[in-house]
Parts: sequence; structure tokens; C-alpha cells
Amino acid sequence: MSEHESMSCGSTPLPLELWGLIIGCLSRTDQRSCLSVSTSLRALARPVVFSCITIHFGIWMAPRFYSDLEMQLIKRQKIINSEILRYIACDPQFARAIKTFSVHAHNLDELAWQWSASDLVSVFELSVILGHCSQLRTLNICNHIPGIGEDLLAALEASQDALLHLTSFKLLCSDDILYVNSVRPLTAFFKNKPMMRRLDLRFDDRLDTFASFLSIFASLPQLEVVGLVLDGMMFNSEHLRLLDELLPLHLSALLLTWAFDSFRTNTIVERDWIAMLKRRPSLGYIHVLNRWGTLDLRDALLRDRPRALELVGYGDHLCRIEHDPATGESFYGTPWTKEAVGFGTAEDFGSEDWEWLVRYHIWDGLVRFWQR
Repeated sequence: MSEHESMSCGSTPLPLELWGLIIGCLSRTDQRSCLSVSTSLRALARPVVFSCITIHFGIWMAPRFYSDLEMQLIKRQKIINSEILRYIACDPQFARAIKTFSVHAHNLDELAWQWSASDLVSVFELSVILGHCSQLRTLNICNHIPGIGEDLLAALEASQDALLHLTSFKLLCSDDILYVNSVRPLTAFFKNKPMMRRLDLRFDDRLDTFASFLSIFASLPQLEVVGLVLDGMMFNSEHLRLLDELLPLHLSALLLTWAFDSFRTNTIVERDWIAMLKRRPSLGYIHVLNRWGTLDLRDALLRDRPRALELVGYGDHLCRIEHDPATGESFYGTPWTKEAVGFGTAEDFGSEDWEWLVRYHIWDGLVRFWQR
């Protein structure tokens, strides 16, 4: 159908451009329904419906034994995943329509990196699929399966010349599942990503590779939203100096997963932390995930607030900074409820970037799910 043709709604024809805008405003359910109405509507709805792809492996919170219903769900997911991945691999035009590709893998008893209707895509085939997704903007990978970390890094390294338009990348792995003793695969993957704005990495990366890891930021000039893990034997002034030197100055949001379990491992005084943060004049949101309670900057942030700071998170606590109109003093507003923290939208956070940064993270038994 020509772009100048029209389709009728009742007795009044509407240009295809208007139909495209209308479809874009529909709910996801109604958008999917448009795929079955007519050939013309299907052509318009297809790139909208499939702009965001999420594939699921396993069940998020699985019991020790799967029920028959859960086993049926897992089998159905495998079939759907295989169909989606095959379609992407075989139809580059379809792949180019994808803007966001998310992979959620968790609680699987067995994993085989083979291409079949019942198994996951192989490393090579995953890199081929990513190579087809030339317009991909967002890639989220949440892995809770032991034993595939090296393969996952190999797939990313093999995709170093793909995804040139990628602006957001999230790689979240449960504790001890992925230990990175070399940043070479990640350095290779990020070297051709000049448009990267948002980066969220959670895996077992000890401080002996800290400088090499942070050097990744230097190749990403647009980076302004960052999530990272700090872990090791000791965090000292040299580590903070490196963090200050390599963390983007135009940072707008920072999520720190602080994995030290003792106050003795943190030799940095609060004022040095605050000084580092205040050198980021656009920093509006900071969140510290700290299971052991050994890095709590909440009071210090209130006493000496970075000028743009609006939202502060600590574990599963989240508060906005408010101001007394009479005295001008800052104070924390009403804490968000657990539901608001777990299911808050971009509108709740005040920024789509901030909601994206905490999406899929787990703290204190709470999972930050993304509600579309």
C-alpha cells in the first residue's frame, strides 16, 4: 500500500499517517488486535507491536518442585521463545523494527545452548540475532542461571560490531553467577557504542579489576545513567579517586550496589563521598543497595545536598527531598510504600531514566518489576 493511500473509518477515509498515530495510542491488547483486522492495519501495527520484545526462560519465584501448570507454562515459553528468535534470525526487516530486546532467565533446572524448539539459542546464534537488530536501542539481560556467564560474555564480545544505535544496556546477574576476571569482552562490546546513555551492570567484579572496568566509561561520551557494583576486600581513597575521575561529570542518576559487609572495609569519610557526588551538577537521583548497612549517606546528602538532587534511595526505602518554604531547610518527604517502590512508573519517578535504572533489581526480597 502506498504511503499516500487511505483507509476508511465508517464513511470517512483517513490517511495512513493518522492511522499510524491512532495505533500508537492504543493499549497493547488493542494494538495486537490490529494485527488480525486487515492487511493494511497489520502493516501499520506490526512495527509498533514488535518494537519491544521480551523473552522469558523459567519462572521468577519458583518453588522447589514445579506444579503441572508451571511445567506447562515453561514448555509454552520455550516454544514461543524459539518462534520469536527464529523469526528475528530469518527476517532482518522484522528485526530492524525492534527497539527494545529484554531477556529474563531464572530458576531453570537445566540449560542447553543449542538451537531447538526446547532449548535456548546458542551463543553464535544469539550474536547473529543481535547483528540483525540494527535499530535496537535497549538491551536488558537478567540472568539468574549458574554456568552461562562465560558464554554470555562471549556472545557480547562477538557482537562488538553490531547494535551501533544502542542507547541502554542492562546486564544483571545474581550473586556469584558471573565473575568477571577480565573486562576485555565488555570493553570490546562497548567500543562501538557512541550513543550509549544508560548502563547498568551487576555481576561479581572484584576491585582488582576496578580501574580496567571503570575505563569502559571513557569510551561512552553520552553516558549519564549508571548502575554498578562495588565489592572486594577494601574500598579506600584510591578507589574513590578512580571513581571520581572516570564517572561521567554529567551524570544524572547513579545506582550503587555496595557489597562490603563491614565498616572496616570502607575507609572513606562521608564528606569525601559527598564531595565526589557534588562534582556531578546534574545528579538528580542516587540509590544505594546495601544489604549490610555499611554505607548510609542519607543524612549526609540532606546536610550537604548536591544541587540537583531530588530523589534518594537506600535499600527498599525511597524518598523525595522537600524544602521548608519558611526556613529553606531540606527534609525527606513521606517514604514511598513498598508497592510504589516495586511497581512505580516513569511518571512516579519523574524520569524514565530513573525508573529504568532500578528496573529488575532485587533488594530485601523485593523485585523491581517493570509494569508496561
